[in-house]
Amino acid sequence: MNGRSHSGYSGLRGPGIRGLLICLVGASLGILVNAVSPRGLPLWGPVPVRDTAGIGEVGLQEAWGLYQERQGLFVDARSRAEFRAGRIPGALLLSLDTFQETVSSWRGLIPSDTLLIAYCSSAGCESSWEVALLLKEEGYSRVMVFQGGWEDWKGAGYPMETAQHKGTERQVDSGLPSNRDVSRTEGG
Repeated sequence: MNGRSHSGYSGLRGPGIRGLLICLVGASLGILVNAVSPRGLPLWGPVPVRDTAGIGEVGLQEAWGLYQERQGLFVDARSRAEFRAGRIPGALLLSLDTFQETVSSWRGLIPSDTLLIAYCSSAGCESSWEVALLLKEEGYSRVMVFQGGWEDWKGAGYPMETAQHKGTERQVDSGLPSNRDVSRTEGG
């Protein structure tokens, strides 16, 4: 033995320890972020199952088909600022902050058997599910969630609508009520 028998082992020791430290730091950060996130998963016990309460789920292609066939009304569950920056043409704004007052203004304008397709920012966003569940509680019988949301729609290059000039929404003839049609009060 020439004293070099351990040199191969010691050469791997430094990178191995660094790799292990990187993994430990990464795992610790992941656990910390999960713990403080409002959408974090429990670390022990079963993973919670979403109560879909009869709410369907559609992907990008099905959402596009429903839009093209004018089969339903898209409901945007994002914030007003996100809605104004870009949305599915003809979509109605129904954020969680103003849900009750907005839904109240829909009474008599949107029949309870209208197909409503809720969406939010992306597949990871839960606002669309929360809005969909609230719509079911309000008596709307045909509610679905477009799981990919705005990011998938925009990424596919499908039509978009944005606010123009001091808060006016551009009107698109989708054959469905637009945001302006639904939020307008009688005589206004």
